[in-house]
Formats: sequence, C-alpha cells, structure tokens
Amino acid sequence: MASDVLEKIDRARVVVAELNYGTREWKGLHEPASEDATDVVIMEALRCAALEISRLTRELEAARERERHIERQIVALVEAEVISEGKAREILGVGVDEWREIEDRTLGAGTDT
Repeated sequence: MASDVLEKIDRARVVVAELNYGTREWKGLHEPASEDATDVVIMEALRCAALEISRLTRELEAARERERHIERQIVALVEAEVISEGKAREILGVGVDEWREIEDRTLGAGTDT
C-alpha cells in the first residue's frame, strides 16, 4: 500500500510541477472528471496520503504501547530481583540515564499488568 500511496503522491507532484512550468493546463472542477484531471490526481494523492498517515499513526501508537508493556514487565522483573538492572538495560538496549527514565515512568504509573 505504501508504494501505491508514494506513486500517487509522486504523480501529484509531477502534475503540480507541470502546472508551475506551464506545460500543463488546469483540467478539472468544471470539466467531467477523468483519471488524469488535475484536481482528481491531486485530491486522490492527498486522500491516500492522509489515510496512510492515519494508518501509520495507529501502528506507531500500538508499537509504543507494546514497548511500554515490555518496559513495565522488565522493571517488574528487576523489582522482584529476578534479573539485575544491568541485564534489564542490556535487554532494552539503553544506558543508565534512559533506564532511570523508564523506571521513573513505569514505577510512577504502577507496575500492574
């Protein structure tokens, strides 16, 4: 899907460039809609881009929630002395400062799962 969206965005970019350089006349609005009508090309690219941004935003939020869940679980393991803080940092791939931030954020929100 992303390649289709990028293709439509690129097509709209070309249309806008052609309009700017005078190699294309504005077609659309008052003319019957066709696949290459200027407004149709641009509006379709914008619609697809908006849908893709929305999908990626949802996907990113889901990934962040999974990451927070994993962080909570690892902090709980450290608190229960199942693993060391050093091992927790190694698992998460973070340094001491970032570990402290994770700990503060997690313990501040509670460790319930």
